[in-house]
Amino acid sequence: MTKIGELIREEAANLPLDDSSRESARAFDRALRPEEAAACLLRIGLAPEDFLGAPRTGEALSRLVAAHQRTVPFENLEAVEERQTPSLRIDDLWQKIVQRERGGWCYELNGLFAALLRGLGYRTTAHIANICKNDQIITGPPRHRINLAYLPEGVFFCDVGFGGIAAPGFAPFYTDHALQAGPGGTFVFRPFGAGGKILCQSKEGRETPLMEIEPAPREGTFFLPYNEYSAHDPGSPFIRQAIKRLPEWAG
Repeated sequence: MTKIGELIREEAANLPLDDSSRESARAFDRALRPEEAAACLLRIGLAPEDFLGAPRTGEALSRLVAAHQRTVPFENLEAVEERQTPSLRIDDLWQKIVQRERGGWCYELNGLFAALLRGLGYRTTAHIANICKNDQIITGPPRHRINLAYLPEGVFFCDVGFGGIAAPGFAPFYTDHALQAGPGGTFVFRPFGAGGKILCQSKEGRETPLMEIEPAPREGTFFLPYNEYSAHDPGSPFIRQAIKRLPEWAG
């Protein structure tokens, strides 16, 4: 593993913050303001009046996730073509994804989506995930961020930043039953460790692990060294070639 890979977990630890640091940290975790949320909803093809001030329900949450997945691409162009580290500040994410109609990778897309959910009154937490390939966890620093959203009817997995195989819409998180199906197959969560979950894809009689999700919630600043690693480290898989794509089921 590269040097930054060896140090990244230590750098990403949640350290005590003084008042000025906490104020700075809010720039990565704030809610969208009503006018920002309205513009974000329009960006993903939804009518703001259907969501601003409306009841928070599972149906509404699934519409939000599916609309974002259909319209905002996973892309790494800022890192590969522009040689820049993408900013994870909510102000910058809103300008890039909403105003400039760009995409982003998981730290960006799920970061802004969490801000949208908070702006609409949802409670959310961010979590780190380890990606699986060929039934094995990819070694090195964890490389994915997901969101969980909390409603009276349960806790829901909301991932708008995976870019590959993904369940359309949201998915109930604390269940071992088969979840929604789509062109990519059926998706299910399996337990691992102390409170963690493995998201698996079931297709043609075979169950394939996609990611291991750690149970501890994380602040937005936690993902900064992972974002830096993804943009610049020679071991990062995200800078080998330019990518711009929607989830497979969304075309």
